[in-house]
Amino acid sequence: MSDHERIRDLQERLDALAIHVPRPRERAIHEVACAALAHQISELGRRLQRRNYWRSSSAALTD
Repeated sequence: MSDHERIRDLQERLDALAIHVPRPRERAIHEVACAALAHQISELGRRLQRRNYWRSSSAALTD
């Protein structure tokens, strides 16, 4: 699975979790799960940015 596909999958999971959870204990668990997914999406995005930066930098050097 590519990074773009993983990000899309994680975003879909995060969207699926974006529901109202009435009970405090369940809400806390829900918030932790959402935060974990958002963190994974953020890390994958940073990795893609670094990869794209190095690709564009190396391409500029070979031109």
